[in-house]
Amino acid sequence: MVNPSVATLTQSKFYSPAFNAAIFDGPLRIYFAQYQESLALEIYFKIQQVLKNFTESRKQLKNIGANIFVMLYPSSDVFNLSFEVSGPDANCVAVSRIDKDYVFGINSTINDSGYDFIFSHLQTVFSRGQC
Repeated sequence: MVNPSVATLTQSKFYSPAFNAAIFDGPLRIYFAQYQESLALEIYFKIQQVLKNFTESRKQLKNIGANIFVMLYPSSDVFNLSFEVSGPDANCVAVSRIDKDYVFGINSTINDSGYDFIFSHLQTVFSRGQC
């Protein structure tokens, strides 16, 4: 049976046919184009470092059936079709929600401030128990 969250995601504006690979680790799901695998793995391991301090929050996320979707877009054009963002990192990263799920959009041209945005937002979500 298909997870309703995943079905909702794949039919949303955040999903792209360019995503032909994924990393699934419990509630964390990273979607990317196959040629972006090394970048996706780098992001995955960095997220794991952030989340290791929030074991209880991860369990809570899993218990309520929520997911963290990380969408690694292959180009700025595809990224901009999914997110309407403004601010200093507008061309790099964005965050949104689909019901109880979090959707992090990452442009393939992410820089260090983009990583900082993602990780600080993840820490805020977990430290406040917003999952």
